[in-house]
Amino acid sequence: SDYQEMLEKEKPALVAITPRWTTLHREYLLACAAIRAHGIIEKPLASDLTEADAMVKAIETGNLKWGIGFNFRALAEIQALRKAVVEEGLIGEVLEIRSRGKEDQRAGGEDLIVLGTHIMDLMRFFLGNPLWVSSEITAEGKWVTRRNRREATEPVGPVAGDCIHARFGFAGGVTGHFASVKTKTGPGGRWGLDLYGTKGVVCVRQNGGAHISLFRSSTWAPGKDVSSWEAVPGLPVTTFAEPVAERYSPIVRDVLDTIGKTEDPRISLQDGRASLEMIQGIYAAHLQSARLTFPLAERKHPLLD
Repeated sequence: SDYQEMLEKEKPALVAITPRWTTLHREYLLACAAIRAHGIIEKPLASDLTEADAMVKAIETGNLKWGIGFNFRALAEIQALRKAVVEEGLIGEVLEIRSRGKEDQRAGGEDLIVLGTHIMDLMRFFLGNPLWVSSEITAEGKWVTRRNRREATEPVGPVAGDCIHARFGFAGGVTGHFASVKTKTGPGGRWGLDLYGTKGVVCVRQNGGAHISLFRSSTWAPGKDVSSWEAVPGLPVTTFAEPVAERYSPIVRDVLDTIGKTEDPRISLQDGRASLEMIQGIYAAHLQSARLTFPLAERKHPLLD
Protein backbone atom coordinates (compact mmCIF):
# COMPACT_ATOMS: atom_id res chain seq x y z
CA SER A 1 0.00 0.00 0.00
CA ASP A 2 3.05 2.30 0.30
CA TYR A 3 5.45 2.63 -2.63
CA GLN A 4 8.42 3.51 -0.42
CA GLU A 5 7.88 0.35 1.64
CA MET A 6 7.58 -1.66 -1.56
CA LEU A 7 10.83 -0.28 -2.94
CA GLU A 8 12.67 -0.83 0.34
CA LYS A 9 11.49 -4.41 0.88
CA GLU A 10 11.27 -5.75 -2.67
CA LYS A 11 14.10 -3.76 -4.28
CA PRO A 12 12.72 -4.32 -7.80
CA ALA A 13 15.10 -4.21 -10.74
CA LEU A 14 12.38 -2.70 -12.96
CA VAL A 15 9.61 -0.22 -12.13
CA ALA A 16 6.75 1.28 -14.13
CA ILE A 17 5.66 4.75 -12.95
CA THR A 18 2.20 4.82 -14.51
CA PRO A 19 0.23 7.86 -13.23
CA ARG A 20 -0.20 10.40 -16.02
CA TRP A 21 -0.27 13.33 -13.61
CA THR A 22 3.12 14.82 -12.84
CA THR A 23 2.84 15.98 -9.23
CA LEU A 24 4.79 13.03 -7.79
CA HIS A 25 6.86 11.98 -10.82
CA ARG A 26 10.05 13.49 -9.42
CA GLU A 27 9.50 11.92 -6.01
CA TYR A 28 8.77 8.50 -7.49
CA LEU A 29 11.71 8.57 -9.90
CA LEU A 30 14.26 9.68 -7.32
CA ALA A 31 13.10 6.91 -4.96
CA CYS A 32 13.57 4.38 -7.76
CA ALA A 33 17.01 5.77 -8.59
CA ALA A 34 18.00 5.42 -4.93
CA ILE A 35 17.59 1.62 -5.16
CA ARG A 36 19.14 1.57 -8.65
CA ALA A 37 15.98 0.50 -10.48
CA HIS A 38 15.52 0.89 -14.21
CA GLY A 39 12.09 1.43 -15.73
CA ILE A 40 9.56 3.44 -17.70
CA ILE A 41 7.53 6.51 -16.76
CA GLU A 42 4.34 7.92 -18.21
CA LYS A 43 4.36 11.26 -20.01
CA PRO A 44 4.49 14.20 -19.46
CA LEU A 45 7.73 13.85 -17.56
CA ALA A 46 7.44 16.54 -14.89
CA SER A 47 5.70 19.76 -13.88
CA ASP A 48 8.69 21.90 -14.89
CA LEU A 49 12.31 21.72 -15.97
CA THR A 50 13.73 22.02 -12.45
CA GLU A 51 12.09 18.69 -11.63
CA ALA A 52 13.06 17.19 -14.98
CA ASP A 53 16.71 18.21 -14.54
CA ALA A 54 16.86 16.52 -11.12
CA MET A 55 15.34 13.35 -12.55
CA VAL A 56 17.73 13.17 -15.49
CA LYS A 57 20.71 13.85 -13.22
CA ALA A 58 19.69 11.00 -10.91
CA ILE A 59 19.51 8.38 -13.64
CA GLU A 60 22.61 9.57 -15.47
CA THR A 61 24.63 9.55 -12.24
CA GLY A 62 23.60 5.97 -11.59
CA ASN A 63 23.83 4.86 -15.26
CA LEU A 64 20.18 3.84 -15.03
CA LYS A 65 18.01 3.30 -18.11
CA TRP A 66 14.54 4.84 -18.21
CA GLY A 67 12.07 5.11 -21.06
CA ILE A 68 9.04 7.39 -21.31
CA GLY A 69 5.57 6.69 -22.69
CA PHE A 70 5.89 8.29 -26.13
CA ASN A 71 4.02 5.36 -27.65
CA PHE A 72 3.07 7.38 -30.74
CA ARG A 73 6.73 7.56 -31.79
CA ALA A 74 7.25 3.90 -30.90
CA LEU A 75 4.81 2.74 -33.61
CA ALA A 76 6.49 0.80 -36.41
CA GLU A 77 4.76 3.04 -38.97
CA ILE A 78 6.33 6.18 -37.48
CA GLN A 79 9.77 4.59 -37.29
CA ALA A 80 9.55 3.56 -40.96
CA LEU A 81 8.15 6.93 -41.98
CA ARG A 82 11.12 8.78 -40.52
CA LYS A 83 13.48 6.64 -42.59
CA ALA A 84 11.42 7.28 -45.73
CA VAL A 85 11.27 11.05 -45.15
CA VAL A 86 14.66 11.81 -43.62
CA GLU A 87 16.93 9.21 -45.21
CA GLU A 88 15.20 8.34 -48.49
CA GLY A 89 13.75 11.75 -49.43
CA LEU A 90 10.13 10.65 -49.79
CA ILE A 91 8.91 14.28 -49.99
CA GLY A 92 12.19 15.88 -51.02
CA GLU A 93 13.70 18.49 -48.73
CA VAL A 94 11.54 19.00 -45.64
CA LEU A 95 10.52 22.68 -45.42
CA GLU A 96 8.16 22.76 -42.44
CA ILE A 97 5.98 20.81 -40.04
CA ARG A 98 2.48 21.92 -39.13
CA SER A 99 0.86 20.30 -36.11
CA ARG A 100 -2.16 20.58 -33.83
CA GLY A 101 -3.25 19.22 -30.49
CA LYS A 102 -6.43 17.23 -29.95
CA GLU A 103 -8.41 20.46 -29.40
CA ASP A 104 -11.13 18.84 -27.28
CA GLN A 105 -12.39 20.32 -24.01
CA ARG A 106 -8.73 20.68 -22.97
CA ALA A 107 -7.86 22.92 -25.96
CA GLY A 108 -5.08 25.37 -25.18
CA GLY A 109 -2.80 24.89 -22.22
CA GLU A 110 -3.92 21.47 -21.02
CA ASP A 111 -3.93 20.08 -24.56
CA LEU A 112 -0.39 21.43 -24.96
CA ILE A 113 1.03 19.53 -22.00
CA VAL A 114 -1.04 16.31 -22.13
CA LEU A 115 -1.14 15.66 -25.90
CA GLY A 116 1.19 18.27 -27.33
CA THR A 117 4.05 16.52 -25.56
CA HIS A 118 3.74 13.75 -28.21
CA ILE A 119 3.84 16.33 -31.00
CA MET A 120 6.97 18.01 -29.61
CA ASP A 121 8.64 14.61 -29.43
CA LEU A 122 7.72 13.85 -33.04
CA MET A 123 9.04 17.20 -34.26
CA ARG A 124 12.39 16.38 -32.69
CA PHE A 125 12.25 12.85 -34.10
CA PHE A 126 11.94 14.15 -37.66
CA LEU A 127 13.92 17.43 -37.45
CA GLY A 128 16.33 17.18 -34.50
CA ASN A 129 16.48 19.59 -31.58
CA PRO A 130 14.90 23.02 -32.09
CA LEU A 131 17.07 26.12 -32.09
CA TRP A 132 14.47 28.73 -31.07
CA VAL A 133 10.79 29.26 -30.20
CA SER A 134 8.27 32.10 -30.49
CA SER A 135 4.59 32.05 -29.55
CA GLU A 136 1.31 33.83 -28.80
CA ILE A 137 -1.22 32.64 -26.19
CA THR A 138 -4.67 34.08 -25.53
CA ALA A 139 -7.65 33.21 -23.34
CA GLU A 140 -11.11 34.27 -24.55
CA GLY A 141 -9.36 36.57 -27.01
CA LYS A 142 -7.19 38.34 -24.42
CA TRP A 143 -3.40 38.21 -24.09
CA VAL A 144 -2.40 35.72 -21.39
CA THR A 145 -0.33 36.79 -18.36
CA ARG A 146 0.78 34.87 -15.29
CA ARG A 147 -2.47 35.92 -13.61
CA ASN A 148 -4.32 33.70 -16.10
CA ARG A 149 -2.63 30.50 -14.99
CA ARG A 150 -4.90 27.76 -13.74
CA GLU A 151 -4.84 24.14 -12.72
CA ALA A 152 -5.69 21.61 -15.41
CA THR A 153 -8.36 18.95 -14.97
CA GLU A 154 -5.47 16.62 -14.16
CA PRO A 155 -2.53 17.65 -11.96
CA VAL A 156 0.12 18.24 -14.63
CA GLY A 157 1.44 21.63 -13.50
CA PRO A 158 0.12 25.12 -14.30
CA VAL A 159 -1.50 25.81 -17.68
CA ALA A 160 -2.94 28.88 -19.38
CA GLY A 161 -4.78 29.91 -22.52
CA ASP A 162 -7.42 28.48 -24.82
CA CYS A 163 -5.64 29.53 -28.02
CA ILE A 164 -1.96 28.74 -28.57
CA HIS A 165 0.16 29.35 -31.67
CA ALA A 166 3.86 28.49 -31.52
CA ARG A 167 6.73 28.32 -34.00
CA PHE A 168 10.03 26.49 -33.67
CA GLY A 169 13.16 26.96 -35.74
CA PHE A 170 15.25 23.94 -36.72
CA ALA A 171 18.52 23.49 -38.59
CA GLY A 172 18.53 24.49 -42.24
CA GLY A 173 15.80 27.09 -41.87
CA VAL A 174 13.06 24.48 -41.33
CA THR A 175 10.15 25.62 -39.15
CA GLY A 176 7.74 23.70 -36.96
CA HIS A 177 4.30 25.04 -36.07
CA PHE A 178 2.01 23.96 -33.22
CA ALA A 179 -1.52 25.16 -32.49
CA SER A 180 -4.30 24.27 -30.08
CA VAL A 181 -7.45 26.38 -30.30
CA LYS A 182 -10.77 26.08 -28.50
CA THR A 183 -13.56 26.10 -31.09
CA LYS A 184 -17.36 25.97 -30.99
CA THR A 185 -17.37 22.72 -32.95
CA GLY A 186 -14.89 20.84 -30.73
CA PRO A 187 -12.23 18.36 -31.88
CA GLY A 188 -12.11 17.60 -35.58
CA GLY A 189 -9.70 14.68 -35.64
CA ARG A 190 -6.75 16.91 -36.52
CA TRP A 191 -4.45 15.74 -33.72
CA GLY A 192 -1.15 14.98 -35.41
CA LEU A 193 1.24 16.66 -37.81
CA ASP A 194 1.84 17.31 -41.50
CA LEU A 195 5.31 17.31 -43.04
CA TYR A 196 5.71 19.58 -46.07
CA GLY A 197 8.58 19.03 -48.49
CA THR A 198 9.74 20.15 -51.92
CA LYS A 199 8.12 17.08 -53.53
CA GLY A 200 4.99 16.54 -51.48
CA VAL A 201 3.20 16.27 -48.14
CA VAL A 202 2.87 13.54 -45.54
CA CYS A 203 -0.15 13.67 -43.22
CA VAL A 204 0.03 11.84 -39.86
CA ARG A 205 -3.01 11.54 -37.61
CA GLN A 206 -3.32 9.72 -34.30
CA ASN A 207 -6.61 7.99 -33.60
CA GLY A 208 -6.13 4.58 -32.05
CA GLY A 209 -2.95 4.24 -34.09
CA ALA A 210 -1.11 6.12 -36.81
CA HIS A 211 -3.04 7.07 -39.95
CA ILE A 212 -0.54 8.20 -42.60
CA SER A 213 -1.18 9.54 -46.11
CA LEU A 214 1.08 10.87 -48.87
CA PHE A 215 0.38 13.62 -51.41
CA ARG A 216 2.95 13.66 -54.23
CA SER A 217 2.98 17.24 -55.47
CA SER A 218 5.43 20.08 -54.98
CA THR A 219 2.47 22.50 -55.12
CA TRP A 220 0.85 20.87 -52.03
CA ALA A 221 -2.45 21.20 -53.89
CA PRO A 222 -4.24 19.34 -56.69
CA GLY A 223 -3.52 20.85 -60.08
CA LYS A 224 -3.02 19.83 -63.70
CA ASP A 225 -1.27 16.63 -62.61
CA VAL A 226 -4.41 15.56 -60.71
CA SER A 227 -2.40 14.41 -57.72
CA SER A 228 -4.30 12.68 -54.92
CA TRP A 229 -3.68 11.26 -51.46
CA GLU A 230 -2.32 7.72 -51.26
CA ALA A 231 -0.85 5.31 -48.75
CA VAL A 232 2.88 5.56 -48.17
CA PRO A 233 4.39 2.54 -49.96
CA GLY A 234 6.14 -0.01 -47.79
CA LEU A 235 4.94 1.21 -44.39
CA PRO A 236 4.08 -1.52 -41.87
CA VAL A 237 0.55 -1.63 -40.51
CA THR A 238 0.32 -2.18 -36.77
CA THR A 239 -2.70 -3.99 -35.34
CA PHE A 240 -3.12 -4.44 -31.62
CA ALA A 241 -4.64 -7.46 -29.88
CA GLU A 242 -3.83 -5.84 -26.53
CA PRO A 243 -3.45 -2.12 -27.39
CA VAL A 244 -1.95 -0.76 -24.16
CA ALA A 245 0.62 -3.50 -23.65
CA GLU A 246 1.65 -3.69 -27.29
CA ARG A 247 2.07 0.06 -27.73
CA TYR A 248 4.47 0.17 -24.79
CA SER A 249 6.38 -3.03 -25.54
CA PRO A 250 8.92 -1.37 -27.92
CA ILE A 251 9.74 1.17 -25.20
CA VAL A 252 10.16 -1.57 -22.59
CA ARG A 253 12.31 -3.72 -24.89
CA ASP A 254 14.50 -0.70 -25.62
CA VAL A 255 15.10 -0.11 -21.90
CA LEU A 256 15.98 -3.77 -21.37
CA ASP A 257 18.37 -3.75 -24.33
CA THR A 258 20.36 -0.76 -23.02
CA ILE A 259 20.81 -1.85 -19.39
CA GLY A 260 24.53 -2.14 -18.68
CA LYS A 261 25.45 -0.25 -21.86
CA THR A 262 26.57 3.32 -22.45
CA GLU A 263 23.77 4.39 -24.81
CA ASP A 264 20.36 5.63 -23.68
CA PRO A 265 17.09 4.04 -24.77
CA ARG A 266 15.83 5.40 -28.10
CA ILE A 267 12.76 6.77 -26.31
CA SER A 268 14.32 8.01 -23.12
CA LEU A 269 13.77 10.11 -20.04
CA GLN A 270 16.03 12.69 -21.70
CA ASP A 271 13.56 12.84 -24.60
CA GLY A 272 10.81 13.55 -22.09
CA ARG A 273 12.78 16.49 -20.77
CA ALA A 274 13.43 17.82 -24.27
CA SER A 275 9.71 17.71 -25.10
CA LEU A 276 8.90 19.49 -21.83
CA GLU A 277 11.51 22.15 -22.63
CA MET A 278 9.76 22.91 -25.92
CA ILE A 279 6.44 23.28 -24.08
CA GLN A 280 7.93 25.45 -21.34
CA GLY A 281 9.61 27.50 -24.07
CA ILE A 282 6.21 28.27 -25.61
CA TYR A 283 5.06 29.91 -22.36
CA ALA A 284 8.38 31.68 -21.78
CA ALA A 285 8.54 33.14 -25.30
CA HIS A 286 4.96 34.40 -25.07
CA LEU A 287 5.41 36.02 -21.65
CA GLN A 288 8.63 37.71 -22.73
CA SER A 289 7.27 38.65 -26.18
CA ALA A 290 10.56 37.40 -27.59
CA ARG A 291 12.07 34.65 -29.67
CA LEU A 292 14.01 32.48 -27.24
CA THR A 293 16.87 30.11 -27.98
CA PHE A 294 17.43 26.61 -26.60
CA PRO A 295 18.48 25.42 -24.11
CA LEU A 296 16.33 27.63 -21.88
CA ALA A 297 18.29 29.48 -19.22
CA GLU A 298 15.33 29.65 -16.80
CA ARG A 299 14.31 26.21 -15.62
CA LYS A 300 11.32 26.92 -13.35
CA HIS A 301 7.91 27.10 -14.97
CA PRO A 302 7.36 30.50 -16.66
CA LEU A 303 3.79 30.74 -15.32
CA LEU A 304 5.05 30.67 -11.73
CA ASP A 305 6.01 33.95 -10.01
